Amino acid sequence: MPAKYDNIGFIYNSTRKADPYLKGKLPEHLNPKEGAILFDIGCGTGYNTNELQKRGLTVIGIDPR
Repeated sequence: MPAKYDNIGFIYNSTRKADPYLKGKLPEHLNPKEGAILFDIGCGTGYNTNELQKRGLTVIGIDPR
């Protein structure tokens, strides 16, 4: 049986956005040290990774195929 993502993947990214509340709170809770590299494990389409990068943080998104 194919993974569900294989069936919905072509529209998935266009329907997902960073949660406004979380994108404001993540930097506060992460509180990274200057020069830190953050890893977003299971980042999916990377919307949270992108939002953190927009705030000047160094973030690497990792997700399985």
